Amino acid sequence: MWCKHAGVVFRPRGGERRFDDYDLVLAAAEAGLGVAIARAPLAAAALDSVRLVRLGGPEFANTKAHYIVTRNLETRAVIRQLSDALVELVAREPDA
Repeated sequence: MWCKHAGVVFRPRGGERRFDDYDLVLAAAEAGLGVAIARAPLAAAALDSVRLVRLGGPEFANTKAHYIVTRNLETRAVIRQLSDALVELVAREPDA
């Protein structure tokens, strides 16, 4: 999505580092192994402490949603209560 907003055509090359775990993405960037496309809330601490710096480029709201999931098919009362509470909390947000 970032590449699209920046007008960049991304073509992965062999040998490039790619991580499935976002914590590893940030850790690799902090270690000097390259750059990371950061999600602001998840990179805020590293940016605030200047372990990472923003290089520039587009910043935009992510259109992907977040879901509450569990490995069991049965719905437990506590998970349902948590889900309901989170939905209610998000509904109260001014930008929701």
